[in-house]
Amino acid sequence: MYKNLISSKKNILLLSLFAFFMCLPLVSNLFKASLAFINAADFGIYQKAILEIAHGPDWNPYVTITDLKILNDHFDPAIYIAAAFTKIFNVRLYGFIVFEWLWYLAASALIVFTSKSTKQLFIGLLLFVFSRGLLEAIEFPIHPTTWSVFPAMLFIYFIHTKKYAAAFTTALALATFREIYFFMFAGAAAWFFLQKNWKQMALYLALSVTLIAFLLFVRPMLFGGPIAQYSHAAKSQGFIGLASAFINFKYPWKVFLPLIIAMLLIIRSSKFKFLNQTTCFALLFTLPGILIHIVSGRMVHHHAVPFVAPLIMALHMDNIASLLKSKKVIWGFIILSIVVASSRHTKMIKYFVDSSSYYRTNVEEKNKSLHELKEVFALLDENSTILSTGGVIPYLQKASLKLYHYSNLTPKNLTPDYIILERNGIGDPFPLSYEQLEKAINCLSSNERILAIMSNKHFLIFSGAEIKDCLRLRENWPNIVIPVQ
Repeated sequence: MYKNLISSKKNILLLSLFAFFMCLPLVSNLFKASLAFINAADFGIYQKAILEIAHGPDWNPYVTITDLKILNDHFDPAIYIAAAFTKIFNVRLYGFIVFEWLWYLAASALIVFTSKSTKQLFIGLLLFVFSRGLLEAIEFPIHPTTWSVFPAMLFIYFIHTKKYAAAFTTALALATFREIYFFMFAGAAAWFFLQKNWKQMALYLALSVTLIAFLLFVRPMLFGGPIAQYSHAAKSQGFIGLASAFINFKYPWKVFLPLIIAMLLIIRSSKFKFLNQTTCFALLFTLPGILIHIVSGRMVHHHAVPFVAPLIMALHMDNIASLLKSKKVIWGFIILSIVVASSRHTKMIKYFVDSSSYYRTNVEEKNKSLHELKEVFALLDENSTILSTGGVIPYLQKASLKLYHYSNLTPKNLTPDYIILERNGIGDPFPLSYEQLEKAINCLSSNERILAIMSNKHFLIFSGAEIKDCLRLRENWPNIVIPVQ
């Protein structure tokens, strides 16, 4: 297959197009990072934790952005891989984006090396490269959930080839990327139950129960301190509340549309043998996670990766390409996949064509402002407490720095020495709206005891003990506080 692949000009052109769209998210994210267009949530959270692990003695460091220790927030020890990468290559900003993209690249390579025909290869790459769910994740760096795209797909490969020892080992590794997999292993156990493979069923059920017990009971005792409880909404709603969550769940289901159509084709062709298909395994495996996200009412950015990645790999291994027989069906499937993902690619391209359409700023002017910001920032006392809007935190972050995110997660008793604000409309100040940001700037500017030590078109830096008086504006923000126990 590989000789025929590179001997055809049409195939080389198609591979070049896939390579272009694979690299587009990487280049787009590097561009945004260079101009401080990436918000501290979630980039700054993991950036801070990984830097602290790589350059400090703490294996579970406190993260100023969330006011929690990193493993007390999400349990994802895969960050130690990133910490090793950071230590070796002295990463601070851009390397994190490259690190995440390498997982994405490895997953695409898995499709290439498991393809048995050119058609299977190109349809597999189509599902992967034009996956709306994966694009939304890779466009929102950085998060271990996104990195799990490779082990999740590798897990499906081992299930398909019936290499169950390797699959279980991969499952153990997969559990270090996100807690949602703890619950999804119960879905894997359900499939093995239908297959009457009692040994594998018992293994995955025991794995799921053990990991969930660790998450809910052992982790709080082992790590101490406050623990984020993301399940509080589901636990407090009751049956009527949960039913309402299903009815009112708002999510662009077009993310799954090409996958749904492909699964229907698999079901139609296999009929009663569908239970034996890898696609059926992937569907049952992902089902608990999908239901949890529907109940919680959230499936944005990286959240879809644990579901779309296994489904894409399962459809690829079950050779969905062989079921796309007529030219009309093939072209219909290709057009649908491209259209579903087109808005993400269009947005990435627009960053280069006209960044001002998103951030109302000129690139050259922004670079000058950032240069000035870095010069002034370097003069600040390294032991001082600094509060900042989210857009510039990843750009300025380093280990041991007490740099806090101006958000509802800011510690209530924080008394910052300095506050850095991005001016209205030229960055990403989430969770502030631009109106709230303007109120904060007016509050700080009107206080005679607060000194503006830097002011340009894009950034402001204020100093003074009275800064905390303006932080009361947070009381009117949307409630994004993480309950703790």
